Amino acid sequence: MATRGILVKKLAEIYDIPVTAVDVADRALSEAGLRTKSTRGRAATQMSAEDIVSDAIALSGNWGVKAAPPMVARLVEMTLTNGYREPIAGNDDDKHRQDDDENDSVPTPLSKSLILSGSSLLGVPSGILQMKENFGASFAEVLRVLNSEHADKFGGISVAMIPELVGASIEFRYSHKWFTFRFGSGMEEIFNEKMAQCEGYTKIVLRHRRLVRLAEILKA
Repeated sequence: MATRGILVKKLAEIYDIPVTAVDVADRALSEAGLRTKSTRGRAATQMSAEDIVSDAIALSGNWGVKAAPPMVARLVEMTLTNGYREPIAGNDDDKHRQDDDENDSVPTPLSKSLILSGSSLLGVPSGILQMKENFGASFAEVLRVLNSEHADKFGGISVAMIPELVGASIEFRYSHKWFTFRFGSGMEEIFNEKMAQCEGYTKIVLRHRRLVRLAEILKA
């Protein structure tokens, strides 16, 4: 894992902004208790996936030093609401599906209890990627997976947020299926195509490539 200095430097590169700007934003999150308190020297504190998530949300939202901490606090604490799973049509490897998936042609609702149970019925092994009770912890799990030997099993991962509605989603492709997990009270609006045209709302999307770069900080 990376120290705070490396974290700040890497985030500056990923977001293409000055190191000083990231440093100020990161310190504000630390003072608000949203990033692990760091020490210097040989025993310098190692930053966690949760620390990266807090910084990434703040930098992606670009709210400013004062507004970012309360906004990040609201977003990371959004609770898991539900999700769904749907087949990916036309996959060349469809013949390898299990027999009980042959008629799985429509989206399957996934309840919060099923998602958190880690049951094999979910379709994603809990030992590889397990959604958590809140958004911040679930986002952190995504970064850990992208920094593991299981990374190539997942495709098209994206994290979307609408801060004003306090809603978010995590989506990805795994084993011939598309998974969507929703958080917060505004999750329905995440998928509203007209949202981009609504004044006063912001839709923030972190796509697979950027998520991979964020995950690389864990092994810096």
